Amino acid sequence: MKNFIAIILCLGAFQSIGGLEKPFVLVMPSYNDRDWHEMSFDSVFHQKYENYRVICVADGPTDGSEKLIEEYVKENHLENRFTLLKNKTRNGPLACICQAVHLCNKNEIVIDLDNNDWLAHDEVLSYLNQVYQDPDVWMTYGQFIYYPNYRKGFASELPLGVVEQNSFRSLGGVITLPRTFYAGLFQEINKEDFFYDKQFIQKAGDLAYSIPISEMAGKHIKFIPPILYVYNNSHPLNENKNPGNLEEKMDRFIRSKKKYSPLAELPSFEPPSVYSEIEDPLHPSLHDYRMIQRYLSQDKRENIERLGDMTSVVKGMKIIGNTPDELPRSGIVPVNCDENDKENCILIYATFNRGYPKGLKRLLGHIVDSDFKGHVLYRLGGWPDTEGGSLSLAHVPYAFKACFFKEAQRLGYKRVLWLDTSVVPLVSLNEIFKMIEEKGCFVMGNTRMVGPYTNPPAAAYFGLTHQQTNQVPSCSAGLFGVDLTQAKGRLIADWWYRAAYDKDAYFSPRSDQNVLSLILYQLGISDFVPMERMPHSREEIKPDSLFWLDREFVWW
Repeated sequence: MKNFIAIILCLGAFQSIGGLEKPFVLVMPSYNDRDWHEMSFDSVFHQKYENYRVICVADGPTDGSEKLIEEYVKENHLENRFTLLKNKTRNGPLACICQAVHLCNKNEIVIDLDNNDWLAHDEVLSYLNQVYQDPDVWMTYGQFIYYPNYRKGFASELPLGVVEQNSFRSLGGVITLPRTFYAGLFQEINKEDFFYDKQFIQKAGDLAYSIPISEMAGKHIKFIPPILYVYNNSHPLNENKNPGNLEEKMDRFIRSKKKYSPLAELPSFEPPSVYSEIEDPLHPSLHDYRMIQRYLSQDKRENIERLGDMTSVVKGMKIIGNTPDELPRSGIVPVNCDENDKENCILIYATFNRGYPKGLKRLLGHIVDSDFKGHVLYRLGGWPDTEGGSLSLAHVPYAFKACFFKEAQRLGYKRVLWLDTSVVPLVSLNEIFKMIEEKGCFVMGNTRMVGPYTNPPAAAYFGLTHQQTNQVPSCSAGLFGVDLTQAKGRLIADWWYRAAYDKDAYFSPRSDQNVLSLILYQLGISDFVPMERMPHSREEIKPDSLFWLDREFVWW
């Protein structure tokens, strides 16, 4: 490797210059790369840089490489820097890129790196960080070298006229590797543009996102002449070794789509205008909540029609009551511990609908009188995590659950369990928290699949077609826990929360449980507790029952 790096440095002059470390995410699709994954990962994890992470997508491999990737991560203690997503079947590079980039924050810089290629030397990230110190740089592309003959690639700077006229779709060739860009640009692409005949585009898929990003970035694109990327031309699955009519057809199809307009500034989250009228979003007043409540009850929310039979339920949710006495309130109740205990935390949230306030009082009383050791965070109305900036998600259906987990995480709790007010514990909750600690999460299954309750754009957020979601088992979002001291638990909670910022992910008939179920599916988590262990009536309770669902407190 040292000799190889020396060759690269001779081909392209390089000088490392310090600066504030920008956040990079290396997105690495992987399919049958068992002979190359170690070389690829070594080139990443030997970087002389700290502020980066990796999202690798094992795209239904058949050569055992998924297990080898897991072993590499474990042996090198990379769990806190590495996320592995697991596709049950091969979905293609574009689907992998889609599911990974939507897991990024908008301000993170994505580096597109196939798991059979590798970075040219150990200061690639430092060099890119230097480039991105310029706020006018939103996207880069550059020079590469072929392996095994070390021949220099064909990259060259874009003609000025292409940028000025926004004519990227008529430009021959591609935006070459290494491609880097702010994740927010990718997240602006209409998810429908990734599809052909209801399937993710399988050939020339890099054009489906590199062209729109180029069009949006416009004059903020920078060409990088030094060699930063090694293209493994010996891999038998490389597209340029297997060209065909399908690739040409997809190339024409992508270029025929409507072009995107250049953006005046980098994308950021833009909540509905109602939030702009709130003077202090971190500490909303009763007047603010009333204003939000009026907005939520209307038909003006974007994509509200996608909620199907849940539309009226979502519109009818009351985060404030009907009388002056029904004000939002919250609290922290230590149970069998002191106020500084941060080990275990139960979350209970109730709107002012029907019997939910009564259910909250009943459940809280049950927990206080039990042997549970830990804290209870409860909220009646209002919105969780306002001090963390989550009020701007109040228009997202059922996002209050993910926001409450975010609040518990911000307050420093280690293990967190959500209990709907309709749930009645039948065993010691300390036992449930032991299960959370042992497995990293506690998931109650149900008898449905996600597909019938998921819209295509929501499925695409996770790199899946709508048809594929028919094979995804649904879980309960009314009874769910994570261990935030474990990388897996943190990832689940963070992803559940981050998805609420997407315009599509939560807008399906079963919003919160669909998103949670798809996250667990992508992480390969399927050992759900059977729904039979939470009967829906007293008469169905058995010796091994953990909870029962009291229908008296279910609003819809």
